[in-house]
Parts: sequence; structure tokens; C-alpha cells
Amino acid sequence: MKINLKIEKKKHQGSILVFSLLIMFIVLSVVVGISGTSVISRKTSSSTDDSVRAFQAADSGLEKVLAKIKMDNLGTVDELRTTGLMSCNVVGGLAVIADNNVGYELTFKDDSDNVITTCNSANAIGEVKSIGSYETVSRAIEISVDIFDPCDNVLSVDYYGDGTDVYDTVAIGDQCWLDRNLNVGNILAGANSLPNPADAIIEKWCPGASGTQDTNMDCDTYGGLYRRDEAMSIGVNPNQGICPNDWHIPSDDEWHILENSLKLVAASCNLSRNGSSPGGGWDCNDAGIELKVGGISEFNALFSGQVATNKFWFRGIYGYFWSSSNNIRAVKDDADNVFRDDNLTAGGIDFLNNRGASVRCIKD
Repeated sequence: MKINLKIEKKKHQGSILVFSLLIMFIVLSVVVGISGTSVISRKTSSSTDDSVRAFQAADSGLEKVLAKIKMDNLGTVDELRTTGLMSCNVVGGLAVIADNNVGYELTFKDDSDNVITTCNSANAIGEVKSIGSYETVSRAIEISVDIFDPCDNVLSVDYYGDGTDVYDTVAIGDQCWLDRNLNVGNILAGANSLPNPADAIIEKWCPGASGTQDTNMDCDTYGGLYRRDEAMSIGVNPNQGICPNDWHIPSDDEWHILENSLKLVAASCNLSRNGSSPGGGWDCNDAGIELKVGGISEFNALFSGQVATNKFWFRGIYGYFWSSSNNIRAVKDDADNVFRDDNLTAGGIDFLNNRGASVRCIKD
């Protein structure tokens, strides 16, 4: 049986590649010195159950290491293990990740089909084999990894075409993003100065100190803050907004895909959460970590704060991002998860068109 999956892999700085996984389920007998194909016995229910549990153990090991490979495919085998749950040792000339409590062992080949023999050398993984064991039964699953790039080999985007404002790209899952906040347009005098979406001139706030109206030149650090109607008013299609050609402001669904690809838990993040939901609109544990600077995704979300009620707020604490839908995402300096809110008129304040937030662009 063959199943095609996709996960993303880091291949070089500024770009993460997406790999297509061809999963081949192979029933093996595992005997010291002998490897051959065996038939799962169906004579008793216990033997069938043992085979199923052995496959489940093998699958459990694969799931854990694929979550790591998904983030970075140029690390060491030792970096693929889950700290405290797995060990990496050289056994019989092979680098082996094992979890004796669950009952699986994983071995690896690099992208040149060479067996990986050490735990601490960096390799691009080309194949993973997981052997799961239960009672006296062992079963194996092998996967091969093939390269697929959602950025279509676009490593950077020169917005103005003169080489002065170049944005690197980063692939996360099946998506390709610019790796920093957009910073284009004329600087507004302060938080109490408003843009004019009707004039076709891009205008931005540069994040100032919290509680003040005074702007500064921190746009070079944090990117610009844009009112949503201003961010969406430019462009040749409804979602392009102020993004470069062939790029657009992400929809709510596209943000949801991003946070789902980085979350820790198996369950899908709550797409309909908002500030009044249980948990206050926060969900997707660990996605917040991976989106921030230093996160393995290299999305590099910054705490640019926002503009609201004619003042700057929360610079250095929160990063707020517009979607092309009527909602907003946020990350926080000390939060592991991601905030979503679609209640942008709370307290009688129209935050939809009287708030400044960051803009991050995604490839068409």
C-alpha cells in the first residue's frame, strides 16, 4: 500500500523545501542476521492484534521524527529524537533512535541513499525505516523523501526592483511566505495621524513606545503598521493589497493552515475562536513558539505592537497580523500559542478600520 504525504524541510538559509513522502508499508520478519518477507498470521486474534500493535509502535516512532524532519532536514540524527523519550546510539554500524517503552527503532539513509552511521553528523534525510515490536512480533514501515518546493525556487523578492528592499522567502508546510513584516510606504507623523486609503499612496505607522502618539524609525526593525483598509486598498486583485505582485495578504484559512502545520497537539486548531471564546482566542500550542524569532519555522514574527485609539500599544510584547478576512492573528512574547479574533468592534471601537497591525505576505 502506498500513501503520498507532504511535509516541509529546511534545505538552505531563507528557504524551507517541502518534501513528498512516499510511504511503503512492508511486512518484515526481523531475525538476527536474517531479513525476509513474512505473512501476518490470521489463525488467532492475538497474533493479529500483536501485528497491529507492532505496526502502531512503528508508526508512533515515525510520527515523532517526521515532526522534527518537517522543521529541519539538515540536522543530526540525535536532533530528531524527543528529549527524555528517545535515545540515539550506534548499533551494528547504524545510527539508531529507539524508545524501548513504546517498542520501536528507527534507522536512516541520507539523500544519496547512504546509510547514516553516526548520531552527531548533519545529514539530509532521504529514507527512514521504523521497526515496531510487540511481544514476539516485529513489523516495519519505510518512507522515502522526495523534494518539492512551494516557493518554486524563488529565494527572495525585490519589492521595488532596485535591490534596496529585498525580502527572503521561507517555505512552511505547503505555503511560501516572506520571512519578515512588510515595510513599504510613507511614514505617518504619529499614531493620531490617519492614512487615506482612497489616494493610492501606501502609508504606515512606525511603532512607537506603548501609550504614546510619537512615531520613530523602528519600521526598519519591526516593519510598518497598517490600517486594514489601507493594507487592502492597493493591488490588482482583492487580496493582494500592498503585497508585491504574485503575493497577497493571507486569508483566515491560510493563517489556519500555517498554525496547524506548527502546532504540537494532534487536534486541529480552533478556526472559529475569538477573544470571547474559552481560552480568550488563544490556541495551537507551540505554534506561537515556532512562529517567533528563533522558532524552527523561520517565520520570524516580531513584537511590533499595534496602533489603537490613536496611540501605540504593546511594542515588544505582542505582534499583530492582518488577514484578508475580517480577523487578526497575534503572538505574544511569553505565549506558546497563537491568538485569533474576529470580534473587532468590541466596546464600541471599530478596530477593523481604526487599528494598525503588521502585514505578512504569502505567495499566490
